[in-house]
Amino acid sequence: MSWIGFGTGNVPVTALHGAPCPIFRKDFVCGKKVASAALKITSLGVFKAYLNGESFSDDFLVPGWTDYNKRIPYCEYDLTDRIAQKNRLEVVLADGWYTGRISWAMRERYGKYPLKLWAVLTLTYEDGTTEKIETDGTWTASASQTVYGDILCGEYRDLRIEPKCDQPVEVLPDEYSHLLEPLRCPPVRLVEELPVKKLSDTLWDAEQNFAGVVRYRLKGTPGAKVRFRYAEILGKDGKIYTENLRKARCTDYVILKGVGEEIYEPCFTYHGFRYVEACVEEGEAEVLEMTGRACHNDLVPTGSLRTDNELINQIYSNALWGLRSNFVSIPTDCPQRDERLGWTADAQIFCSTATYLYDCKEFYEKYMTDVRDAQRKNGGVIHVAPYFDFLPILGVSAAWADAVTVIPYQHYLVYGDKKIVSDNLEAGKKWLDYCKKRSFFGIRPAVGFGDWLSIDNVTNKSFIATAYYAYSARLIAEMCRIVGDKEEQKYRALSDRIVARMKKKFYKNGRIANDTQTAYVLSCAFGFSTPSEIKDNLVRKIEENDGLLNTGFIGTRYLLPVLCEIGRSDIAYKLLGETRFPSWGYTIKQGATTIWERWDGYRSEMKDPFQNAGMNSYNHYSFGACVGWMYEYGLGIRHTLDAIGPNNYVIHPVFDKTGTIKELSGTYNGISASWKVQEKTAEYRIKIPSGIHCEFVFDGKVEKEYADGEEKVFVVAL
Repeated sequence: MSWIGFGTGNVPVTALHGAPCPIFRKDFVCGKKVASAALKITSLGVFKAYLNGESFSDDFLVPGWTDYNKRIPYCEYDLTDRIAQKNRLEVVLADGWYTGRISWAMRERYGKYPLKLWAVLTLTYEDGTTEKIETDGTWTASASQTVYGDILCGEYRDLRIEPKCDQPVEVLPDEYSHLLEPLRCPPVRLVEELPVKKLSDTLWDAEQNFAGVVRYRLKGTPGAKVRFRYAEILGKDGKIYTENLRKARCTDYVILKGVGEEIYEPCFTYHGFRYVEACVEEGEAEVLEMTGRACHNDLVPTGSLRTDNELINQIYSNALWGLRSNFVSIPTDCPQRDERLGWTADAQIFCSTATYLYDCKEFYEKYMTDVRDAQRKNGGVIHVAPYFDFLPILGVSAAWADAVTVIPYQHYLVYGDKKIVSDNLEAGKKWLDYCKKRSFFGIRPAVGFGDWLSIDNVTNKSFIATAYYAYSARLIAEMCRIVGDKEEQKYRALSDRIVARMKKKFYKNGRIANDTQTAYVLSCAFGFSTPSEIKDNLVRKIEENDGLLNTGFIGTRYLLPVLCEIGRSDIAYKLLGETRFPSWGYTIKQGATTIWERWDGYRSEMKDPFQNAGMNSYNHYSFGACVGWMYEYGLGIRHTLDAIGPNNYVIHPVFDKTGTIKELSGTYNGISASWKVQEKTAEYRIKIPSGIHCEFVFDGKVEKEYADGEEKVFVVAL
């Protein structure tokens, strides 16, 4: 089997967009009846494949993103029912992440042109014989209709072009086949459809911020050129706001053939947007209809949740759409600007929440492979994965690098598969070795991002780094115990020593570090302080902030759970229902339909409402980790070390006494639960499929039993 390419010209690494997208073609005849037809296919670049003129898969931007210097995933398709006597297999390639622009880096981060195709179609005939159609010198190629396709810049399609595929391909040296492996998780697909409404001659509104493309229905004169630009939000002038996209062009073009109604849908880019600006640049054309097509890994939904409070429902929806928008081959930070990287802190902060919403088992297993591939020889885990050769300048940061311990541990609690632990244990140990060599008697230096994007209350970075060091050491000790590794006590003792050093340095007169909400939250969440030890100070810090939170990425993840653990669920529910700045509800009042990167991303009361155009995503899921709390404490369905995997749960709801939520209902992995608060009692109903082991906790009493499939009702005094 060979790799083939087609030279469509060299492209400067500084160019906005790449070379014309090549189309490869192979004609073949089946002289006998086919029993089965199995295609294995991949590319360096991304591909879209067709058999006999029709697309046979709705996979999008496959084979996805990974470090192509270490592994190249391939896709597998059953084409049995599509094979005819005479057949034509065609594949279009585009830059994707291989040669396309990534983040603020330039082109060709993984390799150079030409883009490369590998495929083998195995035909098994009814008489038992087989035949293989492979990529080799018998294929032909040419430029396709897609003039260019770039993930950040957009796509340019000329519908007038009829590819001839009359030129020879280049058979390339086989430098890549040893890197081939099956695709590790469900691919990205165009999953949901959203109607897009026309607001004016040029402006359209999907009424939901999301990641994906638009399917356009148009008509116009031959050669008419239409430009589409995308934005998450409108400026005060009513026009699309694109400053926060930075250098991402996010613009598609189509040139019409001019024959009746025509359909255009980009294949080799995606955008993060709510609004579309459509302008006719040449000729005459009309956009008749737009349909949004959301893209994300095609994962199986596992949970649902609804309350009687529409604000809370919108927070839930915003987090759900944040996940959908950012699970595009990897867990990205944002889907719109010139970034879209697999930031490790975002991933570890949100992983617990994600597993309530979708079955993320294979998704995170694949991502942890990317994290291990990105780990440096010295044990440092850089800020993003997959790795590409622009990244060494980024360095290492606590909480970001600790994804190498947090995600595998959380994954094990949810799915109960020890393989995620054994696969990542050595990487976690290497990370702790890195920390040890760069610590002063267990105290880590004040490096990294800290409690990123907190509001007016920066937590001591050395405290955060050291806290995560101790926490990761404890997680590695637990992971050693899980797989029977003999070094469990070594890492448990390491964690204890770090905590002891922390208490000498950062804990004074009952206060922690520089006296912030996040400092108290982390100390309790990581087990360094008991709930009673931090209760008064955490409550004081919230009261001093007029009853509002001021936590950033790190602190917000644990804020609501810790408030429940200290017996102040009333504050947790009030914070969730708050609409003053800063809060989830405030962003919704500003029009948010996804979770924002910044609490202050847009403040309508300010003269200049837009904050920091260089770092201002309106679709960033990190602060959406509150939805995990809604399941764990609101709905009351939890995984713990005593309830591991999909057949074990602790059922321990925390009811709302503030009136923010009077009714809550939801599902998770076949469990359905609901509660209703009336006067001074809460009625909790739960139905759990038979055979699942549960531990019910109500009024301080613990009841262990196997579920029998019958609905249980608990009436609890408040």
